[in-house]
Amino acid sequence: MSTLRTFFLFLLILIVFLGGCDSKRRTVIDRQEQERRMEERYKESEKILEEARKEHYEIQTPETQKRMDETRRKSKEWNRGRPPFYIRWYRAIVSLFE
Repeated sequence: MSTLRTFFLFLLILIVFLGGCDSKRRTVIDRQEQERRMEERYKESEKILEEARKEHYEIQTPETQKRMDETRRKSKEWNRGRPPFYIRWYRAIVSLFE
């Protein structure tokens, strides 16, 4: 009788552990699928935004397009990794005394 109880207890514990692992695995898989879907949505939204930018650019007059191009170029130069202001000021002051 005691061995029968031990066997059922062992079987119950085994079922609990196997069932618990499966639910955690499914949760991880669901999370990965959700992250993949969110990444796809982000890529689609980026593509739509880029198309809207191109359309906005194309409906402008040539003069406005030229100004937009110049502003984009200056912005890239400005954000490309300029040295901090204190280094630029130091160089400017040193160049005055040379």
